Amino acid sequence: MISPPPVINIIIRRCEDEDVASVTRIYGHHVLHLASFEVEPPSEDDMRDRHRNIVGKGLPYLVAEYAG
Repeated sequence: MISPPPVINIIIRRCEDEDVASVTRIYGHHVLHLASFEVEPPSEDDMRDRHRNIVGKGLPYLVAEYAG
């Protein structure tokens, strides 16, 4: 008998200003160790500018939150 997959408590929500530090850290890891069109990780200030630019155009900027 096949068991159902575990329930994972993930919340998809709008990215807030206080999330940008975490987004920067996570994205920086991907730039350095996984895959990205960037060669160097952007600074937190750069990511904050990107976030504000996207949100300022009325576009969504979302984050996934897992276990807080």
